[in-house]
Amino acid sequence: LGMRYMLRENYDPRAMASMFDTLGRISDAAGARMPALTSTHPDPGNRRERADAVVAGLDRPLENSIQNRSEYLDKIDGIVFGDDPRQGFFDGSTFHHPEMAFRITFPEGWRTRNTRSAVLASSEENDAAIQLTLAAEDAPGTAADAFFSREGVRAGTSFASDLGGQPAVGREFTLTTQQGNLAGAVAWVDHGGRVIQLVGFAPEARWPDREAAARTAIGSFRRETDRAVLAVEPARVKVFTLRADRTLAETVRIVGNVHTPLDKILILNGLDADRRLPKGTKVKIPQGGRLP
Repeated sequence: LGMRYMLRENYDPRAMASMFDTLGRISDAAGARMPALTSTHPDPGNRRERADAVVAGLDRPLENSIQNRSEYLDKIDGIVFGDDPRQGFFDGSTFHHPEMAFRITFPEGWRTRNTRSAVLASSEENDAAIQLTLAAEDAPGTAADAFFSREGVRAGTSFASDLGGQPAVGREFTLTTQQGNLAGAVAWVDHGGRVIQLVGFAPEARWPDREAAARTAIGSFRRETDRAVLAVEPARVKVFTLRADRTLAETVRIVGNVHTPLDKILILNGLDADRRLPKGTKVKIPQGGRLP
């Protein structure tokens, strides 16, 4: 279908084959290759072969088909490269969110993840979890009322009236589900006019062993004051035009402020390390993005 769409609009379909080469290099670098029969997605190498076969079977000239590489590079000049640390990043077990100006430290050794809607941590034995999200309500007390009005949720002892000096509501709870009872601790904190919910929980039988770690993590929530963290910026793709014949590695050293590994920059440009590029070639190099 991709080939069909490209041909219909007179774009050069040969570019699709090189895209599959790039996907293959990314998979190889991540060690993510699986046998095609066991994979849930087609192997990039197999798709490259299929793309080549389709191009070879075409009965139309491709010399005048559209590539628009230069125009494309102009469009992506300055685009964010990789994860945007302003939307949150981990430094060990501590999570920093520069845009919202908060930090929280999760238990050492727990697996952590930052998504668009939540920050998550799970124990090594996968028998407990901690979750940070934005509440829909506009005050901690209102958010608590909504939480405990849900079916199967029972409120326990209060344990917090502030977190890091900011107004908060904290309560223990139990929850009855079809899979069994859960126990946990939940807090809501008013952070700059937004209410953040922090909840730690585990199966009721495991909660006594996990409670201290979860409560410590919830209690570690603080307003971020580190100026270096608050000022962090993402890496951005910058397009450079070579002023002399050079390898990409030489160019990276000349432009400076590059913290992305060279092997990733080579993949980004579809190049090998020792390939010498002629003067006038445009290359993509991520600049900036260094974490504190």
